Amino acid sequence: MRIRPKHSAFIFIVLFALAIFFYSPRYLIFKTLPAKSDAVILLLGSINKERAEEAYRLISEGYARTLFVPAQKKIHTVSDKGNVSRYLKKLSTQNWLAPKREIKLNFQFQENTHLEIVAAKSMMDNSNFTSAIFVSSPYHLRRIKIITDKVFTGKPYQLSFVPSYHIDKVETLWWVNKNAVAMVVSEYLKIAWFLLYAPFCK
Repeated sequence: MRIRPKHSAFIFIVLFALAIFFYSPRYLIFKTLPAKSDAVILLLGSINKERAEEAYRLISEGYARTLFVPAQKKIHTVSDKGNVSRYLKKLSTQNWLAPKREIKLNFQFQENTHLEIVAAKSMMDNSNFTSAIFVSSPYHLRRIKIITDKVFTGKPYQLSFVPSYHIDKVETLWWVNKNAVAMVVSEYLKIAWFLLYAPFCK
């Protein structure tokens, strides 16, 4: 029995859509190797313990001597290597698990990550920095990369993207996990929303 062209096209579209669906979490995961930089930029979220620990690790291993927390407009500088342990101990006692955000909305449609990245660029420019390591959850880094590509213009910035924890492979049956589905859908909606409003937000 011959398959009609329109049926073939329908089957192709269905298979293509399924492939995109299964691959969708993998696309969100983005990372680069950390490079020695002017600053580590910590982007905050609903859970920040792992993000803070990774930022601490990068600073303690000498990747940067300055930590920016743009959501709180905080800058922490390590004066010397011997001071790192005391510095990190002091930061670990701060209440970052339920942070108060200090950034004000310029436009009601802007979302928090975009505002944090705009603030991060301003902090870098004010410090005459041109390189930084962004730290956030692994599934957020693709969106962060998309936003930084739009925001960090005007001069050659060198940006690295490091996840707060590492994922060797995506859970095979991720779509049966309600939290995973909610996260994937949320990220794609936020990416789409940013791409829609970004041209109107100069």
